[in-house]
Amino acid sequence: MSKFFKELNRRNVIKSTLAFIVVSWVILQFISIILPIIEAPEWVLKLLTFLMLIGLPVWIFFSWVYEITPTGIKKTSEVLTHESITAQTNKRLNIIILVVLIIAIIVSFFIDSSPKRNNFTDTGTTSEKIIAVLLFNDMCEEDTQWFCDGVTEDIRTNLTRIGDIKVRSRKSVMQYKESDKTIPEIAKELGASYIIAGSLRRQNNKVRISAQLINANDEQLWSDNYDGELDDVLKIQNDISKKIVEQLKIVLTPEDMKTLTSFPTENIEAYQLVLKGRSLAENRTEDGIKTSIELYKKAIDLDPNYAGAYAEVANSYNLLGHYNYSDREESNKMAKDYIKKSLEIDQNAVRAHTTLANIYVNEENWEKAKENFEKAISLNSDDATAHHHFALYYKAKPIPDKKNYLKQISIAHELDPFSIPINETRILALLDNDKPQEAKTLYNKNISRISIWQRDALKAKINSYLKKDWTEAIFVFKEALESDPNNPYLHLIMGHYYNGILNDDVNYLKHCEIAFQLDSTSSYYAKWYFDSLLDNQKYNNVFKLLNDDKLNNIFGSDGKNRVSYKYYLAIENYEKAMEYLLKYFDENNDNDIYNKAEIFTLKDDKKDVNDILNKYQLDYNSKAKIFALLNEKDSMYFYLNKLTKINQIITLNGMDEIFGKYANESKYKTYLEKHYLPTTTK
Repeated sequence: MSKFFKELNRRNVIKSTLAFIVVSWVILQFISIILPIIEAPEWVLKLLTFLMLIGLPVWIFFSWVYEITPTGIKKTSEVLTHESITAQTNKRLNIIILVVLIIAIIVSFFIDSSPKRNNFTDTGTTSEKIIAVLLFNDMCEEDTQWFCDGVTEDIRTNLTRIGDIKVRSRKSVMQYKESDKTIPEIAKELGASYIIAGSLRRQNNKVRISAQLINANDEQLWSDNYDGELDDVLKIQNDISKKIVEQLKIVLTPEDMKTLTSFPTENIEAYQLVLKGRSLAENRTEDGIKTSIELYKKAIDLDPNYAGAYAEVANSYNLLGHYNYSDREESNKMAKDYIKKSLEIDQNAVRAHTTLANIYVNEENWEKAKENFEKAISLNSDDATAHHHFALYYKAKPIPDKKNYLKQISIAHELDPFSIPINETRILALLDNDKPQEAKTLYNKNISRISIWQRDALKAKINSYLKKDWTEAIFVFKEALESDPNNPYLHLIMGHYYNGILNDDVNYLKHCEIAFQLDSTSSYYAKWYFDSLLDNQKYNNVFKLLNDDKLNNIFGSDGKNRVSYKYYLAIENYEKAMEYLLKYFDENNDNDIYNKAEIFTLKDDKKDVNDILNKYQLDYNSKAKIFALLNEKDSMYFYLNKLTKINQIITLNGMDEIFGKYANESKYKTYLEKHYLPTTTK
C-alpha cells in the first residue's frame, strides 16, 4: 500500500487533485458573487458545481495515466525516467496551490465582510434579526381594540426605523390574531427569528401594557409589565422598543436614538383620535374614510403641530379619489394642502411622502413621484406598501421599467410574503420579465392567498406565457365557466379574449350579451354589451338601447352621452358624434382628447389632428390608433411597438374598424406573433 501512495506522490496525483479542488472552490465562489448581479437563474450555479464534481475523477485519472513533458502530453508508462519532469511539475503545483489558497482567503474575507441585506426566502428560513410583532391582546372590557392595535402598530413602526432590524408587516401578522398556533409555528411561517407578543388593559385613565420578546424556539428573552396613566402610553411604547433593541444587542446610531425618544404628539387625546381614524380608514369604505378625516381634523385642532395627523388626512383624501368616492382632482388638491402642512412640521413624515408620490403617479409627474417614493423608502426601508406602490410606479410609466418593477415588488414580497395584492403583483412582474416558470411556482405556492376573481386571470396569463400562445387564456376561462356558468365577469373576459385574440366578433357579442343579461343593473356590463353590438354592426339594436329608459338610468347622463358618441361615430355621422362629445368633453381627460382627434381623423381633417397632436401629450396607444386611421403605417408601427402591456395590445387588436385593414400584412402578423397572438384573416 505504501508503494502505491509513493507512486501517487511521484506522479503528483495527490497535489494535482488538491489543486483541482482549491481552484474549483475559488471559481465557484467568484461565480456565486457574479451570477446574482447578472440575474442568472439558480440552475446555472448548480450545473457548474455538478460539472466540477464530475470532472474531479476524470482529472484524477488523467493525473495518474498522463504526464506533461516538454514534447507534449504522454502516457506516464511511456516516459523514460531521465525525460520525466515530475519534480518541476511538483514545484509548480506547490506554487499554484499556495497562490490559490491566498486568493481563497481573500475571497472568503470579501464574502464575510461584504454588506448583506437580510433576505426573507420562500423556504421559511430565518435571518438573525427578523421580528414579527403580533397584535397585542385587548384585555379591556369595552371595545378598544382600535387603541390596542394602534399601540402595537406604533411599536412595530418604531422598530422598522432601526437600521439593523427587519420587521414583518402588519398584514403578515394579522392572520395570527386569536390564533392557537404556537410561537415556533408562527416564527417558521413568517420566517422570523423573534416574536414580540403582549397585551393591553385600559381602564378609565389607567393603562397596563405587558410585553415579551421570544425567540423562534419559544424561549422568553425578556418580558415586563408597564403601569401608568393614559398620558404615559407613548413613553411606554418607546421604552418597550428600546428594551427590545437592547436585548438584540444592536448598536444605535444618533438617528436611531432620536426615533426611540421622540413622540408624534404630546396630546394623548389627539393620538387616540388618529388611532381610531386609521382603523376606520383601513376598511376602505366611503363612510369609514370620510369619518377618519373628521377624526384627524379634530386631532389637528387639539395639536396643530401633529405632522402625522396632517399626513393621515392627506392619505384619506387620496383614498376618496382613488376609490371614486369623490372627484379625483379635488381630492388630490385637498391632499396636497395637508401634505404641505405635514412636511412643514416634519420633513421626514413617511406617510406624507408616500401619499404625495401616489398623487404624482396619478398626475403622471414621474420625476416627482420617484423622488417621493425614494424619500419615503430611505426613511423606512421596511415599508412593504411603499415598495409595492413604487413597483406599480415603474409599471405605470409611459415606457415601463420592467427590471425595477420586479426589483421593487420582490423587496415588498420579502417584507410581506402573505399580502394578496403583493403576491399578485409579483406574479405579473415575473411574467413581464419573461420568467413564467417562476411565476407559476409562486402562483401554485400562494393560490390560497390569491383573490378568487384573480386566480383564473393569473392562470390564463401564466399558461399563455409558458406556451407562448394567448389562445391558452381562452381555454382557461372555458374551464372556469364550466364550473361557474352564471358568472357575468367570466363571460365578459371570454368575450374580450374572443375579440382581441381570435377576432371572433360573434362569440364576443354572445358572451357580452350573457354577461349583461346576468347583471343588467351594471353600467360596466352594459357598456361592453353596447360595444360588442357596435363591433357586430347591430346598429338597430344599439339605437333601441339608446332609447331605453332603463338603460339610460344605468348609464346616467354622462354615460349616455359617451355611448351616443360611439354610436354616431360608428354610423359615420361625425357632426352628431361631435355634438355628444362636447357634452362631456374634459380637456384634462386623455380619452376625451383622443375622441376629438378620432373624429377629425375620420373626417380626414389633418390640420385639426396635427393641432391636437402638437397641443396635447397623447399616449402611445392613442397615437397608434390615430396613425392607423390616417394610414400612416410607419408611425402606426412605431407606436404599436412602444406598447408593452399585453391587455392593451389585445384590446387594440380587437378593434377591427381601426386595425382590421392591416391584418393580412406580414409586418402586422409579425407584430402579433411577437406578442404570442395568432394571425388571423379579417
